[in-house]
Amino acid sequence: MLDPANRLLGFSTIKTFLHYVKTTKHALIDEPATKEWVSAYKANRAYVSYDIELLIGLMEVSDKLPENYTKGTAVELTDFCHLFSDYAYQLNQQEWVRLYQDKDLHVFIDWVHARYLWKPDAAYLAALTDQLKHIDFEKIKTKVRKMYHYLMQNLVVISSTDR
Repeated sequence: MLDPANRLLGFSTIKTFLHYVKTTKHALIDEPATKEWVSAYKANRAYVSYDIELLIGLMEVSDKLPENYTKGTAVELTDFCHLFSDYAYQLNQQEWVRLYQDKDLHVFIDWVHARYLWKPDAAYLAALTDQLKHIDFEKIKTKVRKMYHYLMQNLVVISSTDR
């Protein structure tokens, strides 16, 4: 969700998000459907959440190789890249889009998906694992740091105490 200045809105809790949608004076994308969804939402859990502290930690680790990431860490990193790409495409920020379109980054993303989320045949996973050995992971981490920097500059987090 974006604010009127096209900054990405983050919410500290699902309740804060639901309250914001119900009470905001700002126009929402597909407002009738969004408000209907919020009215019908009964769970107390967000569909998606990001661990910003974990991402900060990942940006500081310089010796970690892709195959040494845990499932949770690897998926968190790829989910962040997907969030960034959605935001970059939505704003048509071509410099940001190019960061996301990096070939080596996509080898890593595809490998994470294949290893942890999909159930591909063994040959496909082996081919991705072989490709992973030939990528410059430091270059990928540099690009992800840039993504993180751009996103944090354009993120507004609304907590339950904000009005």
